[in-house]
Amino acid sequence: MQSAWWNVWRTALYEYLPDLGTNTCHSVGNYGRASWEATGAVYKRVEAFVCGLCWFLVLLLSLILDVPMALYDVLEYLCCGSVGVFVIISVVNLLNFVFQWLTWCSYASYGIAIVGVLTHVWRRGEADGQLDRVAPRAVLSNAFESVRRDAEFR
Repeated sequence: MQSAWWNVWRTALYEYLPDLGTNTCHSVGNYGRASWEATGAVYKRVEAFVCGLCWFLVLLLSLILDVPMALYDVLEYLCCGSVGVFVIISVVNLLNFVFQWLTWCSYASYGIAIVGVLTHVWRRGEADGQLDRVAPRAVLSNAFESVRRDAEFR
């Protein structure tokens, strides 16, 4: 009986515990490396998401600037120029003043005038420089180029 306990004690101390310590150290190292790699992968995904969000916000800002200017350009085309827009807005404001049609008509005409002035100031800038780089088409092409470039690293 004592011999059996001695064999168990010897097996536990000299065979099982050293292997247990070695395997535990290797397992802890493997878990540490896997955690580090997973953290790096999560960081890359978060970075890609933030980059995509930034590109979306830049596109949204570009559309906020360009859609009113495009609508004003259509209005200017339909009214045969800036003078036509001025005449139409003046006539509508005069009729609105006389007949009291709408309460927001003067505010709309102020908005149209501000967009018109900003559009003309914007168009007076350099044609092939910064203005082309903030157009929606240029923003989308830059975003897709960024995605393609970042896809090589993934």
